[in-house]
Amino acid sequence: MAIKNWLYTGKIFYRGEIYPGLHEPIISEETFRQANEILNGNRRERGVSKNTKSVGLLGGLLRCKDCGVAMCHTYARKGNRKYLYYVCLDAMKRNRKDCPTRSVSAGRIEEAALGFLRQLRREPALSEKMWAGLTLLEKIERVKSLLKEADYSAKSGILGLVLQNDPQRHEFPLNIKDLKHVRGAKKEDVKKEPKLRQNLALAHQIEELLDSGKVNNIKQLTGHLNMSHARINQLLAMTLLASPIQEDILLLTNERLSAIPEYKLREITSEVDWQAQRNLWNKLLQTYSS
Repeated sequence: MAIKNWLYTGKIFYRGEIYPGLHEPIISEETFRQANEILNGNRRERGVSKNTKSVGLLGGLLRCKDCGVAMCHTYARKGNRKYLYYVCLDAMKRNRKDCPTRSVSAGRIEEAALGFLRQLRREPALSEKMWAGLTLLEKIERVKSLLKEADYSAKSGILGLVLQNDPQRHEFPLNIKDLKHVRGAKKEDVKKEPKLRQNLALAHQIEELLDSGKVNNIKQLTGHLNMSHARINQLLAMTLLASPIQEDILLLTNERLSAIPEYKLREITSEVDWQAQRNLWNKLLQTYSS
């Protein structure tokens, strides 16, 4: 249940301790505690909430090189947007003032680490085709079987990887800016892509503009993009899709993806449970399979 998650108080629960988060609280801590007392007194059997834990490919592996501490994978929601990031635990304790890295986009540092890992290990399971067919938990298990530790330093712009059964630390250049901003594609390349893929890319670019403060709010974006407020919210909802669905949108063949109407995706984006989203998406793929 959402009210049991510390994220809603503006904080993060990690390994038995509570730290300040990167997001604004939705409810007060007093309300949070009172609500949980009621819930604990009226406990019923139910499945484990999928949002009480935040799972990432580098969870438990990634460290902040500049501070010498772990980086915690977590997420927060604000309105219709969901944020996934790794945050330095030392930065949280010091209100993020002394750490040059502070926090990084989870998706971007995971993508970079995976690319470098493919350079170091020629594993069949790491090939793009096989990787796309793995579940998130299978991907995490595969990464942990190959990677002993990863660390990142914004000061030096280096991502370090240490493989299992290999003491050597491999270093790769990775600028902090590449972990904070989305790079735009050339217009002629974008036009060749299916509409769903274009919309997903645009949604993440809009999210970045809002996150970085380059635009103040959605109202300001409506003028820049010549889109209605409702249309921008429709696009932003795509960033809340389960990771395997977003991967499919990026990796499916153009022909197959082009066959899926955008309005069919809105039923999925309105569903908050990722497993329910995946079930709806799989049915949609079967309906529009060639």
